[in-house]
Amino acid sequence: SEVRRFLVDDGATTSLTYLLHKLANVFQWKRADNLAVRWQDEDNDFVDIKTDEDLMEALSSCVGGVFKVYVSVTSSSDSVPGGCGSGPRRACGDGAPQVHPFVTC
Repeated sequence: SEVRRFLVDDGATTSLTYLLHKLANVFQWKRADNLAVRWQDEDNDFVDIKTDEDLMEALSSCVGGVFKVYVSVTSSSDSVPGGCGSGPRRACGDGAPQVHPFVTC
């Protein structure tokens, strides 16, 4: 695992799209649309950040001016052999339902 620190522009602090692109840039990933972002709440639960509203909630619990997020790269249809494509819901690969991060096929 890697730990990085970076600054976020004041006007963009509540934009999930900005955060995803910033993370992709900082870690030199080619894509931002396959990132899963989480934060750890006061009960030590990991909470997904999927919307700007989720991000605002996470930021409201920020302590000491440092906001920690946990990022993972999720599978996507164009990088996983036999992965699900866009369009109608269907079985993957061998026809059996499969579970991908954040997606059930």
